[in-house]
Amino acid sequence: MQRRMALNTLAGLATATAWPALAQGAGDKLITLVVPYPPGGGSDILARAIQPGLQKVLGQTVVVENLAGANGSLAARKVLAAAPDGNTLLIGSPNEVVLAPLSIPGSRYVAEDFRMLNLFYATPLALYVRNGLAASSLDSLIALARSEGGRELSYGSTGMGSMYHLVSENLRTASGARMFHVPYKGGGPLIQDLIGEQIDMTFLPVARNLLNMVDARQMKILGVAAAQRSTLAPNVPIFDEGKLLKGFHHSLWFGTLAPAKTPDAVLQRLNQALAQVVQMAETRAATQAAGAELGPALSLADAGRYYAAENTRIRRMAQGVKLEG
Repeated sequence: MQRRMALNTLAGLATATAWPALAQGAGDKLITLVVPYPPGGGSDILARAIQPGLQKVLGQTVVVENLAGANGSLAARKVLAAAPDGNTLLIGSPNEVVLAPLSIPGSRYVAEDFRMLNLFYATPLALYVRNGLAASSLDSLIALARSEGGRELSYGSTGMGSMYHLVSENLRTASGARMFHVPYKGGGPLIQDLIGEQIDMTFLPVARNLLNMVDARQMKILGVAAAQRSTLAPNVPIFDEGKLLKGFHHSLWFGTLAPAKTPDAVLQRLNQALAQVVQMAETRAATQAAGAELGPALSLADAGRYYAAENTRIRRMAQGVKLEG
């Protein structure tokens, strides 16, 4: 009994002293995690999952602010307009930092105005459809959308110029499907309308919370846009297994971003703090409960290389697609 108490005491001391270097000199400045969508979406879930741990590691108060609108560009501009001191950060994806500047005239920023601090995860996208749609596979969906005399199918996205919009437009042009766009301000309202059968389909990540909705027969999943089946959904076919659309592979990443003008020392401190936070059991439990699997932590240099490569890839994808409203 005494030995167990001594071990618990040592464990508590180790936890209490694990982060002094990162907390030193932090002062009492507030850190704001800016989420570019309403509560309930992927970015919001991540922000709220890391907030307690980041607060503990850095010794600063951390708050989450939801600022939706203009495909996430309002939130991106707010972060860029703040002092580049590491206290205002974007919980973002390609939607806000790569695609919004391409699709919104006058956005006044480019992806290179940000630096990636960490990568939470990258996930393949899947095609989800309303339960009542007369399609059980990607091939049958394309056939339905090509049919003479049939109505156009509606697809939802998190906004004009979003990744989901881009991928859906690529599907339309690659398959000849007759589809029209219904933009939303975030993933939460989009999912609600898919469940309510107000739209026909959407691309969203392969995530446990969405797969749970499929299992509960609230929606259907027709396929995954990846080169191999997802470990989260091993029974769901990839698009390549069908006959009508080969090589259609698309994914989406989520990460933390700061203004590029932020000093390197501050960025390194935040990168190290986030690396510790994503390894915490409580952080992983919170994200797993919401359907996300966090990946391994990246160094600041590796995160930068990943970010640059993704910017190039997504800009290439966007060529020839009309993203403006």
